[in-house]
Amino acid sequence: MAYETKSIKDILDNINRGEIYLPAIQRKYVWNDDQITRLLDSIMLGYPIGTFLFWKVKKAIINDKEYSMYEFIKDYHDRDMNKNPPAPQPFPNPGDETMWAILDGQQRLTSLYIALQGSMSRKLPRKRWNNDDAFPKKELYFDLSSEKIDDDYITYNFKFLTNEEVKKNKDNGIWYKVKDILKYSTEDLTKVILDSDFATNEVAIYNFSLLHTRLVRDDIINYFEVVDDSIDSVLDIFVRVNSGGTVLSKTDLLFSTIVSHWNDARDKIDDLLSKNGTYFDIGIGSDN
Repeated sequence: MAYETKSIKDILDNINRGEIYLPAIQRKYVWNDDQITRLLDSIMLGYPIGTFLFWKVKKAIINDKEYSMYEFIKDYHDRDMNKNPPAPQPFPNPGDETMWAILDGQQRLTSLYIALQGSMSRKLPRKRWNNDDAFPKKELYFDLSSEKIDDDYITYNFKFLTNEEVKKNKDNGIWYKVKDILKYSTEDLTKVILDSDFATNEVAIYNFSLLHTRLVRDDIINYFEVVDDSIDSVLDIFVRVNSGGTVLSKTDLLFSTIVSHWNDARDKIDDLLSKNGTYFDIGIGSDN
């Protein structure tokens, strides 16, 4: 089967409809905010963001084999939501429904889901973990007036900001909440621009239109499907694909093999490695 393509909006809609999940062989989400904003910058520049590999399988097979699946994190929180919630087990009334489990690209796809559908709550330095105020909720904003900033590697200025930070920065850019643009069709854009506070700013109009093109219209997600009912075959593909980037350690391989056959292994091992609130990261999996 040849590679296929989708728009970012379409792939996010697939996740929201419960059509894409994470298999237990994948590690936790580990990207930082700089990696996310660089990904968005690359998308705006039209750079390739790598291919994705999906395992296509019937939900009934997942139920029958009792394979563990996890949902995507939407509203990331350093303390309260840093692990993927389990998917329904079993899937109710699966019929002939198929689903995708992502084998390569989960860090990129999770980053896009958080940035374009959810929020980010990182712990502030020098704040206690039991202090709820230490985790301000931030959403991804784009400075529509940005052309080139100081960093030679960045062209478009994306930042995770709180509502208060947006208000404070209103005189230092035209900050637009990125997820809002997914609501509009191409036909809506002219009216949205005319009704906006940047209607006379040519740079902002260009950036707004380009943002819509990249996220809604362009088929940026380049993916390949693996169709197989056997977790062992899928595990072999997972190891081969991930070893092509960052070589998997013996710990990585052992973890992936265990969780592919032990239903609750991912959560049990994670709990075992957590001691007195300290998490010992053994670095499972990779994402190119």
